[in-house]
Amino acid sequence: MTDEAFLEPQWCIADEQTPDDVLQEALDWACGPGGADCSLIQPNKPCFLPNNMKNHASYAFNSYWQKFKNKGGSCYFNGAAMAMAHAVLRHFLDEKKKITKDINKNFGLMVFQHAILILLAIICNELEKSLMSVCLPMFGFEYLCAFLICQHPVC
Repeated sequence: MTDEAFLEPQWCIADEQTPDDVLQEALDWACGPGGADCSLIQPNKPCFLPNNMKNHASYAFNSYWQKFKNKGGSCYFNGAAMAMAHAVLRHFLDEKKKITKDINKNFGLMVFQHAILILLAIICNELEKSLMSVCLPMFGFEYLCAFLICQHPVC
């Protein structure tokens, strides 16, 4: 693909500034009289998630535009859509991947930390009050273990 072709609009997506009710009207037209194939954004279909108006509208707009752009179809939808080039879209997708990766990494760490805290809570709550001095230095969570042990009914 040449640089010029790479920069030509290739995708039709929902304009981020367009209110959801306007997107809904345009989506209804695209999926109905417009003739876009919207079967994949239905519940339990591969493109249903993320389930929000902007993503569903973008899918419908692009489906319509890919089908009809060479036959006079436009990417306008009463101002609810905009055409994007591969280069611009790739930038947004790369940013989305980066953000998603960061979120997943941090979420995994958060889940691991919560699992450790739950395990510590179980261990500390099972210890006798006399073993409190063992619990504190052994795990390095002095405040947590002391707090949990003191909340134990035995204390």
